[in-house]
Amino acid sequence: MLYAIIPIYKKVVTAMQDKYAGDIGDFGKYILLNKIYEKSDGKIKLGINWFYVKDDRTNGYLKDERYKKCFQDFQKLDDLKKIVSDGRSIKRIEETGILPKTTIFYSEPIPSSSKRECWFENSLKILENADIIFLDPDNGIRTNKVERKPKAAAKYVFIDEIEKYYEFGKSLIIYNHFDRKPKEYNKKINEIKNNINQEIEIKVLRFKKVSVRDFIFLIQKPHQNLLDRTINNLLNKPYDFLFEKVKGLP
Repeated sequence: MLYAIIPIYKKVVTAMQDKYAGDIGDFGKYILLNKIYEKSDGKIKLGINWFYVKDDRTNGYLKDERYKKCFQDFQKLDDLKKIVSDGRSIKRIEETGILPKTTIFYSEPIPSSSKRECWFENSLKILENADIIFLDPDNGIRTNKVERKPKAAAKYVFIDEIEKYYEFGKSLIIYNHFDRKPKEYNKKINEIKNNINQEIEIKVLRFKKVSVRDFIFLIQKPHQNLLDRTINNLLNKPYDFLFEKVKGLP
């Protein structure tokens, strides 16, 4: 059964562009990852594959008191405000402590040539000590309509890449933009099991502010309790104005 929720595990790994760093969509990621770390009592190590793409979005939310309540450590929110006002970049997000200090980052840009396989294999080495991997492609999971050419596929994570991370014993959280064809969208999520493992526990958490996007969780059994507790927490105050359960998924 699929639930709309936002969890994370011991080590997490997310494609990303500097110009989007710190926007309202990123805020959801930061809350999620920090909450997972908090619920684990600091015992979880997060890893992030930014799916970084070298190359101003919504930042008015930083003036809204409701968002401030979501960060118990207000210094993190102040640091985020500075990044948004002074110059956005993935590097600054990594260095300022907005995410747990033990987080492992993979920020190597996705190659514009045919060397993506090497780029991906290197990510496995860098993130091997993470328990939970957060995958952050700009658009989400690649569909068959998207050519597997470097330029067309740079904003997507491939199913076979997801499979390799999962086979390494990692729980995964995948950032995925919701599209306007619910039936096809739901089918894509359900096909994860068909393509990887029928036994995978999948949960989906929707971030409902501005542009709708989902966090898709592929959960390993050792992380089940942690993720369930994190998700339940985020569906209640003060986070419930940001997240909701996904409807229409089995």
